[in-house]
Amino acid sequence: MELIDEYSLDNGIHLSIFEKSKLLAGDRWQVVVEGQAVIPLSDDLACADMVDDPEMLVRVREVVGAELIFPFRMERHFVAELEKEEVLAILLSRVRDTLLGYLGSPLFPERLLKKKCQDAMDLCRNQTIPETAEDDADGPADFSSCFRDEPEG
Repeated sequence: MELIDEYSLDNGIHLSIFEKSKLLAGDRWQVVVEGQAVIPLSDDLACADMVDDPEMLVRVREVVGAELIFPFRMERHFVAELEKEEVLAILLSRVRDTLLGYLGSPLFPERLLKKKCQDAMDLCRNQTIPETAEDDADGPADFSSCFRDEPEG
């Protein structure tokens, strides 16, 4: 894995781009550009305004962590060795042309945090729902009693 480029965007995001290409067979390559945008969380970026319950807020912050990570990956399969550098340049150009503008938006960190906080709240809620044990008084857990032969009389 080779670090190709790094950016520090105006909205506080640190972007790292790596080449992770690998030889598949013969002269054929899988050309891969991979990276991550790291957003450090501050008091301005916090889940506090989205969570009313203080106990839930503590749990959500534990799940979300101290920074948000937005991974990305672009790849092309079965590229001839002679075309590898050209394809790599195209993928890097795409990252610079599209992803930098998307990640550089002043609204991106807030929107990503909102999504991550919502996912964390859903996860925390699902973990706190108690499983109800089936009550044997309501009948059997299976339907085998429905298929018993009745005595003829």
